[in-house]
Amino acid sequence: MSESTSTIINSIDIQNIASFYDFSLNQEEEKYLEFHAKRLAYFVNITKKYTKLVSTKKDKAIKILDIGPHFLTFALHKYIENNMTLNTLGWENRLAPSNIINHHLKFDLNYAQHQEKWLSAEAHDIVIMCEVIEHLYTAPEIVLSFLKTFISPGGFLIIGTPNAAYLPNRILLALGKNPYERIRKTYDNPGHFREYTASEFKEICQEVGLTCKSIEYHDFSEKKGIAHKIVGLMGNIHQPFKKYLSVVCQN
Repeated sequence: MSESTSTIINSIDIQNIASFYDFSLNQEEEKYLEFHAKRLAYFVNITKKYTKLVSTKKDKAIKILDIGPHFLTFALHKYIENNMTLNTLGWENRLAPSNIINHHLKFDLNYAQHQEKWLSAEAHDIVIMCEVIEHLYTAPEIVLSFLKTFISPGGFLIIGTPNAAYLPNRILLALGKNPYERIRKTYDNPGHFREYTASEFKEICQEVGLTCKSIEYHDFSEKKGIAHKIVGLMGNIHQPFKKYLSVVCQN
């Protein structure tokens, strides 16, 4: 049973989704779910917020497209209202089993640079893309132009991604060290090709014809140790020092 749109989801709720799978999570998946529970809860709640906004303007089921199916897909299925059609786009993932999805679109977003390969778009009220854009080597303007075709007029695109201007990154650069991991040798998980700043997202959204409604900075991790607490304090003083970005655009 899905939750009411007024119910606030917390990190414990997110960790509880492990019990709803018909298989046991492996150790890596369990650690990932625990570590990212606070972030996942935030994006479920912000999706609920915009779902509620959209639902006041229409009688039909809310249509949501989750880019890069993963734990968030299952959390959306569990905690968003019943009157919802949930589709996904990207690579298939056992963490987003087919029985919770209305329709999965198999597509590598890096192929968005070839417009002749674009899929036929079906309009959605909300498109959400978390922990994806930094893994792509294709220009974000091209990716967002492609995704825009899936957003209904007045619909929303929600993006979650690391903040390239995170304070520890700045410090490492000042010391002459590269804060960004080298591209990995594994094809299926090459790591981050490029991270972005808030100002870059404003420019990208404007270029593709999306209205940037909000950009917020976050730090979802626990503050363990003096160094992390100092970084957290500095982030509270100056928001662009924080580790994570959320971006909401409207078509």
